[in-house]
Amino acid sequence: PTMHHKKIILPILMASMFMNGLLMNGVVVILGSISTSMNLDAAQLALTPWVLTAYMLGNTMTMPLFGKITDIYGRRKTFIACLAAFVTLTFACGLTDSIYALITMRFLSGLAGGGFQPAIYAIIADIYDHNNRAGALGTFQMGLFFAQAIGPVFAGIILKYLSWHWFFFAVVPFGAAGVLLSLVYLKETMPSHTRPVGRFDYMGLSLITSGLFALVYGFTNLNHTTVYAYTTGGILLLAAILLTLFFRYEHRAQSPIIHPKLLKNRNILFANAVQLIDSIVLLWAFTFLVALLQKRFYLSNLGSSAFFIPYSISLAISAPIFGKIADKAGTKPVILGGTLLFSAGMFGIAAADTIPLFALSIMGLGAAFGMIGSALGAFVVNSVPPHHTGIATSMYGISRTVGMAVGPVAGGIFVSITSDAVAFTHSYTMAAILSLLAVVFALGLGADKKYTDREDAI
Repeated sequence: PTMHHKKIILPILMASMFMNGLLMNGVVVILGSISTSMNLDAAQLALTPWVLTAYMLGNTMTMPLFGKITDIYGRRKTFIACLAAFVTLTFACGLTDSIYALITMRFLSGLAGGGFQPAIYAIIADIYDHNNRAGALGTFQMGLFFAQAIGPVFAGIILKYLSWHWFFFAVVPFGAAGVLLSLVYLKETMPSHTRPVGRFDYMGLSLITSGLFALVYGFTNLNHTTVYAYTTGGILLLAAILLTLFFRYEHRAQSPIIHPKLLKNRNILFANAVQLIDSIVLLWAFTFLVALLQKRFYLSNLGSSAFFIPYSISLAISAPIFGKIADKAGTKPVILGGTLLFSAGMFGIAAADTIPLFALSIMGLGAAFGMIGSALGAFVVNSVPPHHTGIATSMYGISRTVGMAVGPVAGGIFVSITSDAVAFTHSYTMAAILSLLAVVFALGLGADKKYTDREDAI
């Protein structure tokens, strides 16, 4: 693509990821309005968290399938088809008048949202060479990070002036514009199509999708204080069995969903470990941030929520800047520096006894996540040949989503098992200690593939 086309394509990809993140992170705010407008009874009211859970499950389950499809049949068709389905199903969410229909539409729109994510990363990997890829990814991921920060605010504004239905309707014009612009400007970017040898790996697909469903479902419903936890524990055990069977089966499949070489690639495995751990820790931190500030500094809800602003600003600044630095100096130093700064920010949050120090720690956390997000994605796509980019980035996305499911549960456990006076300090200290494990995996990353032909990376 020409530079002119790149300047059009990258904002389209950013907007698509922004919509996906917005519809995942802002929906919590509208749940109360949904329950009121639908006049839900007690049994139906218990289903409202599924408006979020169903979307997250759909996002996770479909990534391996469409990662593989992206690598076989091309990026353009996959991206446009999934984006068009995503927009249509999001519009359908706003039309629903029952909790059951809404949950169903959210699950289906999650499937479509998870479908276009591997294609997005693959397109960026194809149209930007290794000298510009991390900078492009850093700019692109601002869409996702921005959505995470403003999602609840956007939903709150919608509810102030309109009904909850408009939370879904409001993003449809932007998605429709993205589909139309993609049809005009987005050309097939995959250098060469690699058709599968033998039958499509339906068994592998069944094992990984059912395993991921059980894994995310188990963690999002984990409650160690009730008998229900035993059922959830059984579901998590089932997830472990299914995923173990998947990894064993892939070694003998004719056309595996995930190539065995990817499962043995240290760079891919360690990069996903960094992504998983830091996603767990970030959601752990954010889930209880407002409560921590209220208990430690006696701030109001509004004052506590304002601390998300310095995080968002520092992240938005650092992601493109350190993406450019990674293009020049290599991705591994930026990843390592980001994980170290991330841990320092978490220890700062755990120990800060003044508001300025707490704000500085939050800003450090944002800058760190911007560094990691821009460089780690580039590191992953640099480590695989083009015909494995889709599935490699789907693994990367799965690590992020699983981390988002695990983080709040892990934080909740540590908050509830300690005394009120020190619960949050202990919880955040444990999260900070866990973040050091990401530093260890970052140190273990192999040689930066920046100057290696991607065709020979595996």
